[in-house]
Amino acid sequence: MKFLCDVHISYKLVKHLRLLGFEVIHVNEILTNGSLQTVKYVVLQTKTT
Repeated sequence: MKFLCDVHISYKLVKHLRLLGFEVIHVNEILTNGSLQTVKYVVLQTKTT
């Protein structure tokens, strides 16, 4: 299962979900290198897989 965690989700929870084997992306990981358009692109690309 894949998760896109919003800015209000803690990195501690993101780390825990990753340890459980989930594919997790925190929005701040995307925003540090891009913009809101980048977030939309990532969501659309991962939506079909």
